[in-house]
Amino acid sequence: MAREPFSLSKAIRIITTPPIAALLSLLILYGAKPHAFGSVGQLIAMIVFLVLIPLSAYFLQPLLKKYRHAGREGQRNLALIMTFFGYLSGLVAALLTRAPKAVFFIYLVYFVSGLLILFSSKVLRFKASGHACGIAGPVALLVYVFGAPGLIGLIALVAVFSSSLRLKRHSLGELVAGSFISAATLVVLILFIQQPFA
Repeated sequence: MAREPFSLSKAIRIITTPPIAALLSLLILYGAKPHAFGSVGQLIAMIVFLVLIPLSAYFLQPLLKKYRHAGREGQRNLALIMTFFGYLSGLVAALLTRAPKAVFFIYLVYFVSGLLILFSSKVLRFKASGHACGIAGPVALLVYVFGAPGLIGLIALVAVFSSSLRLKRHSLGELVAGSFISAATLVVLILFIQQPFA
């Protein structure tokens, strides 16, 4: 199978991978509200569980026989598995360490969103975009915490939509579904965990 030529659309998808979006949003939130994290240790743990473990899928694929020659679909499946493992492990770690409410809230948003993406992909056989989900969630979180200035993140979401459609990685419906999953999850969880960043 011929490799896709490198393009601006492909570069955008690499730059805006969900772990990178998670890293940027965590650093912005920590810089503005360090008290909400409790300690720098909690921030480091979140980077491990929400960034490094999901990102490891891209490095593990060539090393794992089952996924080595499985192409894009194999990469997507491994990414879903590692991402879900990272999110679940982070949520468990937050419970065991009695993490601050904001930390628990962020883990829970990621975990529920990841669970819904996995359910959509494996049970409903509808490929809701995990990429769009991983960008829309941090954008929605930044809007919730900072208000209108957080909307600047929509630039990244529009870029993801455009690049994904150009590369035919997802349909518009799959991108909208992925975005809706994380944004709606955040809104619903705010009703249960009120003022997590207070």
